[in-house]
Amino acid sequence: MLNFSKITPIYNKIKIAIKNPSPDNIKKLQWGDYWLGLDLAAALKEYDYTVTTDYHGKFNKNKDADINIVIRGLDELKKIRYGKTNILYIISHPEKIKKKELNKYDIIISASEAF
Repeated sequence: MLNFSKITPIYNKIKIAIKNPSPDNIKKLQWGDYWLGLDLAAALKEYDYTVTTDYHGKFNKNKDADINIVIRGLDELKKIRYGKTNILYIISHPEKIKKKELNKYDIIISASEAF
């Protein structure tokens, strides 16, 4: 569990975009990625972050975010916004991820101990 409680007061000016691999339609309710992203957004909003969510096929919608949190699903996010902080959150399918993809990110988080 990430602990955001020790972040200085500037945090409320930071914009975070969650890149959620679930579809942006009613089918998203069947995806675990959707629910994880929803809970992550709610937790960050409790600390007064501005949080938006971009769904599969619309990942580059929020271009002004300071931090991008990519929930890694089946597909790699091809366009990374350099000059921003990019976080990769690996929750499934680690066998599909190559070292080249990992090198694009500033921070990598894995949902499991073994990766």
